[in-house]
Amino acid sequence: MRDKFVIVTALAFSDQQDTKRLSEFASKGLLLNDYRIPLLSYRLIPQEKQEVDFLIDYHRGSAQEYVDSYIQNGWDHVFSHVDLHYFKAAKGTAPFYTDIEGKVMRYKKESKRFGMYTLISLIPTLVFGYLLFTFQSSEELVTLPLFIISGISVMTLIFCIMPFVTYHFRAKRLTNNV
Repeated sequence: MRDKFVIVTALAFSDQQDTKRLSEFASKGLLLNDYRIPLLSYRLIPQEKQEVDFLIDYHRGSAQEYVDSYIQNGWDHVFSHVDLHYFKAAKGTAPFYTDIEGKVMRYKKESKRFGMYTLISLIPTLVFGYLLFTFQSSEELVTLPLFIISGISVMTLIFCIMPFVTYHFRAKRLTNNV
């Protein structure tokens, strides 16, 4: 059996959704090894079927003490990429996070970044929407290209606003729970 590559589906929206998928793959004999393309696709390698849970944590740096704290709590380090760290443990192992404040800061930082992208993508959406509305009553050939460009700008806006809102509410939820 060869390595399998799967798309990272919900990392920005739900760590738990991705970790659940990774656990399902492990139960079928495909274990997470690393990224094929960082933050876009996972590389799964064939191994014995395992009943494991995965955990994703955000932590600046990868100091050995950080990894050791997970190991002491029953979690094995799988791999790290920049500030994102993947761990696995036997099914039912209690989740463990070393740095809730750091996670809140990361979510706020990502929310701010996607907020800026949202504002930037809002400008062409409004401009092309206005132009489409203006030329809508005329029978000029410009209407179809404006419609297509407006649609693309709306899709861009949607793909920027979704992570913005998600990161914002995740940071708010964690802040309220602390």
